[in-house]
Amino acid sequence: MKKMIALFCYVLLLSQCCIVFSASSIISYSSRTIYVDDDGGADYTSIQDAVDAANNKDTVYVYNGTYYETVTIDKSISIRGENRDSTIIDAQQKDTVVTLSADTITITDFTIQNSKDSATSAGITITSNSNIIKDNHIIFNNGYGIYSENTQHNDIIFNTIHYNKRHGIYLESIQYFNIKENMIGNNSGWYFNKNIPLNRGIEIRSGLWTTISDNIFYHNPNIDLLIISSTFMNIKNNEFAVDGGISLTGTNKIHYTSHTINDNLIDRKPIYYYKNEQYGKQVPADAAQVILANCHHFNISNLHISEGDMSICLGFSTNNKISNNVISHTLDAISLEWSDNNTICNNDISNIWGVPLLYSSHNRIAHNTITDSYRYGLGLWYSSHNNSVYHNKFSDNNEDGLIVYESSFNDITLNTIQHNNLSGINVYGSCCNTIAGNTIENNLDFGVKISSTFSQQAKNNCFHHNNFIQNIPSNAYVREHNMWDLGGLGGNYWDDYIGVDSDSDGFGDEPYVLGGGNEDFYPYMHKIIVSFPEKPGTPIGPSSASIHKNVSFHFYCTHPGEYQLYYLVDWGDDSIDEWFGPFPSDEAVELSHSWEKKGEYGVKVKTRNVLGAESEWSDLLPVSMPKNSNSLEKSLSNEDQENNGIILMLAFPTEFYEYETNYTFMCPGGGYGLWISCDGIHYNTFCGAVLEKDNFIGIANPIIILGIKIR
Repeated sequence: MKKMIALFCYVLLLSQCCIVFSASSIISYSSRTIYVDDDGGADYTSIQDAVDAANNKDTVYVYNGTYYETVTIDKSISIRGENRDSTIIDAQQKDTVVTLSADTITITDFTIQNSKDSATSAGITITSNSNIIKDNHIIFNNGYGIYSENTQHNDIIFNTIHYNKRHGIYLESIQYFNIKENMIGNNSGWYFNKNIPLNRGIEIRSGLWTTISDNIFYHNPNIDLLIISSTFMNIKNNEFAVDGGISLTGTNKIHYTSHTINDNLIDRKPIYYYKNEQYGKQVPADAAQVILANCHHFNISNLHISEGDMSICLGFSTNNKISNNVISHTLDAISLEWSDNNTICNNDISNIWGVPLLYSSHNRIAHNTITDSYRYGLGLWYSSHNNSVYHNKFSDNNEDGLIVYESSFNDITLNTIQHNNLSGINVYGSCCNTIAGNTIENNLDFGVKISSTFSQQAKNNCFHHNNFIQNIPSNAYVREHNMWDLGGLGGNYWDDYIGVDSDSDGFGDEPYVLGGGNEDFYPYMHKIIVSFPEKPGTPIGPSSASIHKNVSFHFYCTHPGEYQLYYLVDWGDDSIDEWFGPFPSDEAVELSHSWEKKGEYGVKVKTRNVLGAESEWSDLLPVSMPKNSNSLEKSLSNEDQENNGIILMLAFPTEFYEYETNYTFMCPGGGYGLWISCDGIHYNTFCGAVLEKDNFIGIANPIIILGIKIR
């Protein structure tokens, strides 16, 4: 028994010794602290020497002082300053101040300043994962505040990041970052030219699953928060100063729609972010910024936005209306990317960088005033085709009034483009645009300037009926072949044309000669005054019809003079056709349409002439869908048509669409009639048919004859 007790005590003692030894080993490994003081009296005077001597999980503690060195941390350690205002690491503009190249590093309580000025130099460069950057001043760097590529799971929290020459934070191809409760501001000093600062508070390219929350942004001169080709960003509870905001851009719809963006404020006013909404709404009047991502049929109107980065931004959004807004002192007042068939009209825009459309087509920009911009007025950029730029004023802008860059088939008509510090219209690498009826005057780098880009030529643009007046050094600069008149319909007015008009036809006898073999063969002798078409008559056609069936309508408009007219029809179902034509003035035009859904619709039409002058919209013709399939309805034709004693009365389609089938029915005027469905009947403007006696022929689509009345 005593031996057993002794053996038990021995085992117990041995196990306690092992535990003590094991605990002692753990404590020794995990809690080592290395001290640094530039005044001496500590383990090291250099931070880099202390890092080199450390093992994973050690702590390097740095006393107050200014340490003139660059530091590369290649071990999983914690490095802490005594006080973040007075513990300073200064690289003296030699390179990045601190580089984190091992995982699970924590760096806190430092002032980090004066990196080299280069595209990859920064206060802190992160090349590793799962690090914590906390409670630091990251300031006065000639590069970025924080820079990282191809890393993940890094936290940037509670830092002040300001007065850096490039962006406060630049991240590329990163994921699972947490950027929280930082103050990011006054990052400035990097310029494209003297008027274009490039600094951002945060720029993220190709990022994924990153949270940006509870930060304060202030006075970053370009964009506070720029998200490029990134997905699943969680942007919430950030506060932006009056000149701040958020910008999204990318080439895929998911770059706009995958994010969560809520509860962000600019100068205590909300940023509204909408995504994947198909049926639209009215944006609230208190908006400081509006972002639409894959949204349709929104009405953005009557906003007053002053200052900020991006005021109204659309990505992959269609059929929205942006109207009657007052926007000033912002970067991009209205920005469209990959967004088609929108209307931008009646906005008053000033003191901005510009109104850019990128990869956006079939939009209508009309009746806007864009003045005093720091850069250009309106820009059609990168494959922005088939847009209508109509009756705007672009004046007193610091660069060009209007830029067309590698974009084609746009109509630029009846605009006033004047007093711009560069060109009135600058056409780069763009073809087949129509520039007509504009007044282009007093611009300081040519009225119109046409040049090719590396990838595309600027040719086959048509300029006609423009007034070119007092542009410096001359009215036009062109080297590629373009067209400058419509033959006998006329060319342009050039105030420096010195020819004569001996036959008094209004055109100079000799061409106006431009560079590159270009000539205007019909230069006007006097300034061109454009007249506008009259309001069209109400469309003529059925008041009801069946869905999925084409129905014909007639349209009619007069125009002073001998001009031809184009027609634009709004069918009331959010589909607006392209301009049709040209057709001779005073001649009725027949167009057809089918509706896809039941409902009440209104058809209206407007016209424009070859100079781009548009009429107002006609009155509405109400059309209801669908028609009762079992009834025959008498039409409301404007007049009866008579021939050989037969008066024809017309009705609109029923469900009887069999071809060459006979039906017998009671005529409204008495007696019986025979209806034979057929195609190809001719009828006049008022939809009345003129037929021979004893024949009763109807048209199954769009109209049928109900009956006859014999006098």
